[in-house]
Amino acid sequence: MGGKRARGTLGGEEEEEVALRLDADAGDANAEVLTAAAIALRKQRGRAEAAAAAQRKQPAASKSQLRRLEQIARQKLKAAERDSTLAALRDTQLQPEQLRLFASSRT
Repeated sequence: MGGKRARGTLGGEEEEEVALRLDADAGDANAEVLTAAAIALRKQRGRAEAAAAAQRKQPAASKSQLRRLEQIARQKLKAAERDSTLAALRDTQLQPEQLRLFASSRT
């Protein structure tokens, strides 16, 4: 079959893109009408392919990189615990009027 597909087998946007190519000037083989939707579809496909290629090319992390990631995770956990402790202290902090009651009455 010469590589042509029937019109009804493609998705909506792809079908429109193919229809536009078929409607282009038959005399000029390089003529192709690009709509905003077709351009957006091409960009989306390109981004997806680039992301997939980048994910495939990622090398395995070395021991030192893994240790560094673990260290960063520990630091983030420690900071989160510190923040929750400080928030609890802020919530239970005495009001200035209450603090004055603890002050010496001789002054």
